[in-house]
Amino acid sequence: MLTDPRAPGRAGLFAWAGQHTAHQVSGEKTQTHEHYLKGSIYCGDCASRLMVTHAKNGQGVVYPYFICAGRHSKRTSCIRQAMPVGDIEQKVEDYYRQVQIPEHIVVALRHMLTRQFDELREAAKKERSALAAERDKLRDERRSLLHAHHAGAVPLDLLKEEQDRIARRLAFLDSRIDAGQVEYDQAKTHLEDCLALAGNAHAIYMSLDDSLRRICNQAFFDRINVYELDGSDIVEAEHGEPFDALFDPALQADALAYDELLRSGADTKTALVGSLSFQHRVGPEGLEPPTSTV
Repeated sequence: MLTDPRAPGRAGLFAWAGQHTAHQVSGEKTQTHEHYLKGSIYCGDCASRLMVTHAKNGQGVVYPYFICAGRHSKRTSCIRQAMPVGDIEQKVEDYYRQVQIPEHIVVALRHMLTRQFDELREAAKKERSALAAERDKLRDERRSLLHAHHAGAVPLDLLKEEQDRIARRLAFLDSRIDAGQVEYDQAKTHLEDCLALAGNAHAIYMSLDDSLRRICNQAFFDRINVYELDGSDIVEAEHGEPFDALFDPALQADALAYDELLRSGADTKTALVGSLSFQHRVGPEGLEPPTSTV
């Protein structure tokens, strides 16, 4: 358990999110009115981006609003009215509180996912053993070919062809054997960072300035949609990887069920937990950042 999960969580967020969302940030167009939610926030009615405009009342007081870019440009038939920026900011802050994972569920997820990683690691060890055995066999084959060539049994052109084939396969085997442990360690470390972030999402978000809130939104969410329901604005987000899995109520329910197995002393293999199929939901590759580790 991390003694202060916010501190490493924030550091991991800044290091990872900057790379995870660089393509999104670089693709944004500079417009007249900037806001940290721009690029992340969308109209839930027509899927257009929301943009910022400033309106002045009769007393000369200027108020910022989000407006639907689709309606503004007449590219869609959207009839969405302007939304006060402050109201939407508050809705997004409330959404962070809503999705933040309670500590007891974070603990349960850590127990279950760590065990799943360990099970995958054991399976990977068996695979690496098989790869190592194949590598040893190829090395023996390479030596035998050399002996046969020196004895005049294998012509030079065939020797070169076979040696090239063996070299390519050995390079592949070496890369897989060496990468196995590194991938496991990186993914497990990243899992812990993501759990710390997910368990403190609201507190972290509220502690950030506007520039870092932009990065935070793009790290947690692929997009934030604002809907209108009965005259009120409703915020719902499409979560980015791996938070789409960690925020998934079904995965959280599996984690709680697994924790119950742990407390009862029953067999704690994760495959026995309800509908859990972690390999398909969040394999190790899904918990690693796209280009780097935290």
